[in-house]
Amino acid sequence: MTATGYDSAMRCTISAALIALSTASFVAAQAPQVEPIKLEVRRKPTLKGVDAFGEPGVTLEVAVRAPGKPLLSVDTEQSKLVRFRDDKGTDLAKGASKGFFFWVSKRSSFGDAPKDACVLEFQTKGLPAKGAGRIELVAEVAMRSASGTASAQQEVKLKEGAKISCGPVPMFLSSVDDSEFDGSEVTVQVSAKEPMDAVKEIEFLDAQGAPMKAESMGSSSFGFGGKKTYSRAFGLPSRPKSLTVKVTYFREVETVQVPVKLSLGMGLQ
Repeated sequence: MTATGYDSAMRCTISAALIALSTASFVAAQAPQVEPIKLEVRRKPTLKGVDAFGEPGVTLEVAVRAPGKPLLSVDTEQSKLVRFRDDKGTDLAKGASKGFFFWVSKRSSFGDAPKDACVLEFQTKGLPAKGAGRIELVAEVAMRSASGTASAQQEVKLKEGAKISCGPVPMFLSSVDDSEFDGSEVTVQVSAKEPMDAVKEIEFLDAQGAPMKAESMGSSSFGFGGKKTYSRAFGLPSRPKSLTVKVTYFREVETVQVPVKLSLGMGLQ
């Protein structure tokens, strides 16, 4: 090989190595980050006459950030609890809450635009053994993420059962009730039979197409297993016979895997 050919080959090799290093650094920078921020152990009081609110168990809060991936909610079907125990060998995973309260959940921030950072709450009804000094948690948390937005609108009758089909999931007005809460004349509950993660915002427009001053009154879900109803409630300043519902939604919803591997003492380290 000539000197010129050798120099050219070396430049190609160095360039390839730099590209590979840059790509690896980019991937590492984009990996989800986790940080424990709260550890609570609650026991039932044994002293006679003492009442304390809350169920016994362990609650661990972990801050999570997935750069560039707005985090909507936890996908309970794809999440896996691998290990949750103390350094005395106590298996806390046996007491991990299931059913209505899953062992991991995203701290609610309804009304805020989704961000690429949130707080996850891990719960177990088991208690550490006497003298335990550390807690170990290993889990694979699947979180729904979204990107891109679009909007659509539809005129509906302001009555219970009215269907809303302009969004990414079929919705309906599950209740329309009189209200005097904070200046609202009527409380409207928008519901769906499947998760509303892809719905970013719901607005109500009057007959002139102007946004009504709707007051967000929170979100809820009810049911078990695959039979759940998901709802968002709003307070409206007036009660027209019909109005226009504008739904802003995410174009794509994907799953982001967040690996959590922690060994913690009382100082969260």
